[in-house]
Amino acid sequence: MLANRTTLAQFLAEDRRRHPAEGGDPSSLILDVARACTEIAGRVALGGLRDPLGGTEQANVHGEVQHALDVIANDEFLRASERTGCLAGMVSEELDEPAALSRGEFLLVFDPLDGSSNIDVNVSVGSIFSILGAPEPRVDATTRDFLQPGTAQVCAGYALYGPATVLVLTVGRGVHAFTLDPALGEFVLTREAIGIPRHASEFAINASNRRFWEPAVRRYFDECLTGRAGRGTRTSTCGGWPRWSPRRTASSPGVGYSCTPVTRRTRPGRDGCGCSTRPTPSRSSSSRPGARRARAANGSSTSFPSACTNACR
Repeated sequence: MLANRTTLAQFLAEDRRRHPAEGGDPSSLILDVARACTEIAGRVALGGLRDPLGGTEQANVHGEVQHALDVIANDEFLRASERTGCLAGMVSEELDEPAALSRGEFLLVFDPLDGSSNIDVNVSVGSIFSILGAPEPRVDATTRDFLQPGTAQVCAGYALYGPATVLVLTVGRGVHAFTLDPALGEFVLTREAIGIPRHASEFAINASNRRFWEPAVRRYFDECLTGRAGRGTRTSTCGGWPRWSPRRTASSPGVGYSCTPVTRRTRPGRDGCGCSTRPTPSRSSSSRPGARRARAANGSSTSFPSACTNACR
């Protein structure tokens, strides 16, 4: 059945053969992350049949209410990534402080279940992750070790749990998508060299903070919605903060991009991260700085442009 298809393990092995790199091989860690995503996909698919929905009495580092599946997904990531001995440390949105392991040469940064509040309305959710090289391998990682520029990432990606489970990642040479075959438990390559099209008829944007957008940003998106004379108007997928879902359009080949624009409250130099793809919500100012900055620096991109203009500079 897999004779003419490339699995994730085969893809990583071939990429390593063609591009031998100095330092360690992150392939085993990437496969551990993929296994965690496979387990999470199974739990998400069951909805409330196995695990309780709704929030708990705990809050994460952003001050947001933790959902039961947030904790379960976080445990899956921890179990899967601790086994191989590849890690010097981990940072998660669900952990108060970085977890120091002092066994390997990589750092793992992840949000185990992004958009978990969407589960109770049966909307897609996902996991986000980034792998970095440890400045001091086999030494307990500190918060400062995670504050690296986006260009320093060894691998970055996300898993989308929807009608199919799709793992999208880059190891520095293009962005590729792998779809989970549930019968075999394997991720199989289904799209290669994904890019943003030069022309698109759709975009996704979080418009909940529109009143705080910079004037140039507001004007640009107004023009996108107006469209050109004689051509169809571009459409926008938007909504309030908890419910907007860029994942609805992120994997569609006709979508230009999805984003959360920087606002006057989150521009560089203020308390929030200045990253235009995923600014830190203003309510995170009371959260613990180590995990917040590490997430801002490393968790917002699946390719290697600079991921943040403030925390990682």
